[in-house]
Amino acid sequence: ELDFGNGSALTIAAWVYPIIHEGESTILMKGQYGYGFALTWDGSSNCSPNNAQNLVYWDQSSCWEAINSMITYEFDQWQHVAVTVQDIGNVLEIYFYVDGVQDGPHYSNQANISNGGNFQPLRIGDQGGQGSNPFFGNISDLAIWSGVLPENIISTMAGQYDLSFATTATAHWDFSDGSGSVLSDQSGNGNSGNISGAFWSDDIH
Repeated sequence: ELDFGNGSALTIAAWVYPIIHEGESTILMKGQYGYGFALTWDGSSNCSPNNAQNLVYWDQSSCWEAINSMITYEFDQWQHVAVTVQDIGNVLEIYFYVDGVQDGPHYSNQANISNGGNFQPLRIGDQGGQGSNPFFGNISDLAIWSGVLPENIISTMAGQYDLSFATTATAHWDFSDGSGSVLSDQSGNGNSGNISGAFWSDDIH
């Protein structure tokens, strides 16, 4: 039942290794279509209006209302992806990053960050708890901050495989543990969770 951002600002960053597929690869989503972060690639769908490998920030239930990046990611290689979201009045201001390169600003007509329901869980690699649009590939690190990190910090993270700045995060999950059914929160804030339907990989950086 994690609720980061407090309705006004958040940063999500991860090391990912996407593989080719059609549709979306969900990195995380809060509740039933609350805030979320995903990769998309499906040129036949309104969910990928740029017909490219884009990053996506969800803040509304319909994928065609989600915010798509102009910057693209690559398949079959490790890269650092991030999104920052901030309420600047009547809209949300959104920046995307791939390997430290900034894309934005983009704007959503939402006035605050949706939490998908106060008591809804935050799920990694799953869209809305339906088992749909799982993450196709590997995730090595994932961290969330309840605020917007500066561009220079995010750019520095892109050169750090261990997300060295994650000590300041609200939650940080390291997927290189190698075994087990519990994903421990490395931030020290007690946001550990259960692992279901995933498998460990030796292909970590």
